[in-house]
Amino acid sequence: MRICELHANDANIILINMPIIKFKITNLDCPACIKLSTMALEGIAGVAKATVDLNSGLAELTADREVGWEEITAALKTVDKTAVQLT
Repeated sequence: MRICELHANDANIILINMPIIKFKITNLDCPACIKLSTMALEGIAGVAKATVDLNSGLAELTADREVGWEEITAALKTVDKTAVQLT
């Protein structure tokens, strides 16, 4: 899925397609887990925003490029978290 974001630059409007990647983090226990996971995911090059829901474990990345699954799992591994892809 992609979203479109508008940027204004000297009265010119530029349309940018930004990929959205959704997945589930499987071992979230507390608000600190959310903060650490979000920080790790936002540390991936090209990720503009990461959101993580504590109750469901659902996570969503908005990026300016396609982010590989290996990059996501490696970032989460740095904070002892694991994830599964959604089908």
